[in-house]
Amino acid sequence: MRLSVAFRRCLARLIGLMLLTVGLLAGRAAIPAQANSSPSFPSSSPIYIDFPVGVREAAPLPQATGGDGTLTYTLNPTPPLPAGLTFDAAAPLVRGTAQMAQGATTYRLIATDTDGDTDTLLFTLRVVPRPSFGTVTGPTLMFTAGTAQTAAALPAATGGQAPLIYALAAATPLPRGLTFNARTRTVAADATAVAQAAATYQLMVTDVDGDRDTLEFTIAIGNDYDGDDDGL
Repeated sequence: MRLSVAFRRCLARLIGLMLLTVGLLAGRAAIPAQANSSPSFPSSSPIYIDFPVGVREAAPLPQATGGDGTLTYTLNPTPPLPAGLTFDAAAPLVRGTAQMAQGATTYRLIATDTDGDTDTLLFTLRVVPRPSFGTVTGPTLMFTAGTAQTAAALPAATGGQAPLIYALAAATPLPRGLTFNARTRTVAADATAVAQAAATYQLMVTDVDGDRDTLEFTIAIGNDYDGDDDGL
C-alpha cells in the first residue's frame, strides 16, 4: 500500500512532536525539586535572662538558622514583657530599664521564614531588685579592750543577683586587733584590741552586676568587761 505524500508529511510531524514532548519531560525529570527548608533555633540549655531594677541593659537572644528567604522574629504577646523593657525584632534582643521586680516568667520567641514556616524558642526572664539593706538600722558593736571576742553578724542585704559580696569601706579601716569576716559578716577582736571611742564604719554589699548598697554601723571598744566605753 502506497501512502500519499500529504499523509507521510503529517505522520512525520506527529512523530517529531512526540519526540519533542518526550525530550521536554525527560529534561524536567532531570531538574531536582527544591526542598523546603524550615527555620530552626539551636539546641541549647535553658536560657535564663536577669535584668536588674533601674539599670538600662540589653540581652541578645539566639538567632535561628535555615528557612527560606529572610527570617523575621516576633515575641508572643502573652505574657507581656515587664514594664520598661521592649523587644527589638531586628537583633533580636530585649532591652530597656526594668521599673519593678518580677519573678521568673517564660516567653516565646518565634522565627518565621518567607514560606510561613516557623520555629519557637522558650526563654525565661526575671527582674531582680538591686541589693539593699532596706530600712535596717546599723547596729553598735561593743568590744572589751584586751579580750578576744566575736560580735553578732552584721545585717544581710536582700535582692541583687547572687552571689552577694560583702566588704568594709577601705576609707575607714578597723581599729587594731579587729578583723572582718566577709563570709559570715562578723567583726572579731583579739587580745591586742585597745580602748576606742565609738566610731562609724560602712558595710558594703555588691552583686555580680556591680550594683551595691551601703550600711553604716558603729564600733566601740571599752576598758571594762561589759564592753561599755565609759572607761576610756
